[in-house]
Amino acid sequence: MEFKHSRHIGLDDIECFVCAPAANNPRGLDLSFVQTEHGAKTVFTLPTCFQSYPGFLHGGIVSCVIDETMAYAGVFRYQKLPLTRKMTLSYRRGVEAGKEFICESQITAESETGFSAKASVSLPGRGIFVLGEADFILPTAEQAFRLMPGEAGEQWRKYFR
Repeated sequence: MEFKHSRHIGLDDIECFVCAPAANNPRGLDLSFVQTEHGAKTVFTLPTCFQSYPGFLHGGIVSCVIDETMAYAGVFRYQKLPLTRKMTLSYRRGVEAGKEFICESQITAESETGFSAKASVSLPGRGIFVLGEADFILPTAEQAFRLMPGEAGEQWRKYFR
């Protein structure tokens, strides 16, 4: 099965802060992602409960959106779950709470064990607010379980290479 939308990847009980449905994580962002020609995209409007300075989203929240959008570029391309190795961000302007922003990503380089991606957060008619770049690994199940010890169990194995 090829994933083209984040809500169709088979992780029905996921509690991810960024991409889990509100029913699974009522305190999360409840974002969904769609496949684009070169990566992934989400459209988001977040309330003031995620702000830092009055009226502006916390930079850490914005970084979560960018990270997840780049990761989904890999999910859609490779049909596997990537792990972020390194990410850098450039904040040009504050991202306002309550406004509809777009985050788009694309894969910029590939290797046997991972990929690099870039992303931007923009507001139509007002340009780019934040830029991001990241390196991701596509771990084997054994690597993933070693890097993320716990009770993830066998149900995750199929999502790693």
